[in-house]
Amino acid sequence: MTAEEGVEEDERPVTRYAQAHDGVDIAYQVTGKATLDPVLLPSAAVPIGLLWEDPGFARFAKRLCDFSRAIWCDARGIGEGQCPAF
Repeated sequence: MTAEEGVEEDERPVTRYAQAHDGVDIAYQVTGKATLDPVLLPSAAVPIGLLWEDPGFARFAKRLCDFSRAIWCDARGIGEGQCPAF
């Protein structure tokens, strides 16, 4: 990865899903292996899968992994998560 590139597809974290109380699936990714567990909702407009293409985000996320196990979540109805029924 160079300063102008994001993270390659095969280096990105696996997207997993948690089910909310109303049955809606929320997409999330986990990076790092330390004991601090921040839960981050990086953007309500950009799915977590696309964030890894941004070099600035990729650098920030990698630095965060040095001291934490970061949990990145999509907003409800955004990205790979399920859109809630109305």
